[in-house]
Amino acid sequence: GEVNQAGIDFYKNVFAECHKYGIEPVVTIFHFDLPLALQEKYNGWRSRKLIDCYLNYCRILFENYKDDVKYWLTYNEQNMLIFFGAFDMIGGGNYASFIQDGFYLDEELYLRWLQASLLCPMIQFSIAPWRVLTEENYQRVLRFLRFREKFAPYILELAKHAATEFDPIVRPLEYEFPHQGYEGENTMYMLGDRYLVIPMLEKGKSTRKVRLPEGLWKEEGTLFTGGKVYNLEYPIDKLYVFERVTL
Repeated sequence: GEVNQAGIDFYKNVFAECHKYGIEPVVTIFHFDLPLALQEKYNGWRSRKLIDCYLNYCRILFENYKDDVKYWLTYNEQNMLIFFGAFDMIGGGNYASFIQDGFYLDEELYLRWLQASLLCPMIQFSIAPWRVLTEENYQRVLRFLRFREKFAPYILELAKHAATEFDPIVRPLEYEFPHQGYEGENTMYMLGDRYLVIPMLEKGKSTRKVRLPEGLWKEEGTLFTGGKVYNLEYPIDKLYVFERVTL
């Protein structure tokens, strides 16, 4: 369609105002705000025709704002999309994708996604669970969110610490347990230095073998000795969170 000159002018004024006050704009090109016409015509990003639409969109932006913007982000929250899909976008996609004829939502995937994200500093449902889940699974979501509330004070404590000491809130195992063979481990993570979070990431699986880091660990009142391999059972409503025991 035609380029909306009023829209171009509006953001010209926004950038001018930013520069007036010494603000350097960093602009996200795509923020999950696909025009409805493209969603309806091409079925959204499932069609490779959207690539040409996106490139044309970029060309218009760069031509009009080449003197106003130095820094562009091609896609919103790239860092969140790299690890576990996106910690703060549980469900993924947009609502229009979930109401098309023939669409099937994998509720197991939805619940496992929530479990993997549950103890990250921030979580967000990209698609509301009450819209797409059965009542039984929606109740499971609510129970997990109540479980998360128990960790909120600790997460806030970690956030304050990170602001001054720069230690990450969510940590790879190699960060906390160097030289124990965890340098390639990306299927479980530490929340601070106290909690080890081990989600199930494989579809249809109900068990996984895990080697706990050295030390003593507690999970739901049971003590586990680190350095050993355990075969953990994963019903659909199970997330393992081991607490590090300090003697």
